Amino acid sequence: MRPHRRQTAKVGEKMGNGPEALKLADWIQIAIALVALAAIGAAVWSAKTSKRAAEAGLFSTILPQYSSPEMLEALQSLGHWHRSGTSFVRGAVFGEPVFGQGASVPFLDDVRGWATTIWESAEPGKDAVKLDQYRRRVTSFFALAALLIESGKLSTGFAEGFRQLLGKELYLDVVLPMELALREARGASPNDGGMKQLQQIHRVFFHGQVLPVLPPRAT
Repeated sequence: MRPHRRQTAKVGEKMGNGPEALKLADWIQIAIALVALAAIGAAVWSAKTSKRAAEAGLFSTILPQYSSPEMLEALQSLGHWHRSGTSFVRGAVFGEPVFGQGASVPFLDDVRGWATTIWESAEPGKDAVKLDQYRRRVTSFFALAALLIESGKLSTGFAEGFRQLLGKELYLDVVLPMELALREARGASPNDGGMKQLQQIHRVFFHGQVLPVLPPRAT
């Protein structure tokens, strides 16, 4: 029986040492896990910091385009055209398209007259061309901002900075009708890249609102 007792004692000794060995291994695993979590946290923080820095860089690069003298001229001139009642409408009263003579016509008719002048005339005149340049400048800015926001390049805080720009109302009241009238004059496809760009601007800056369409021409 003695050999049996010694064997039992040896087995007991092994069983007694086991938990201590397991506890040490557990602590090692916990330490490794903590180090790994710290590394992941540092990587995430670094990535967020880098992303915010990149966003700030984008924001500070694009926003000056909005506050530039050229953009200010475009917004002021388009706003003046919208308020003044001047006309590009062709007809017996006006003959050739005119601008700056205080003709009282519905603005959308005026916009359609401008679009027809730009698209059909070999020499549309400096006033029509200037308005077209203003249209391009404003649309290009809002299209770029909308692309960056919708693609996730700018997070909520920076995106809201763009959404609060006062010029978006002028875009809706003046520039968008110009875009739609020019597409109408060209006979553009309703699903081409230009329309997709206008739809993206509208989703980003006028969320929940239906993209306007031009009413039928008066007969």
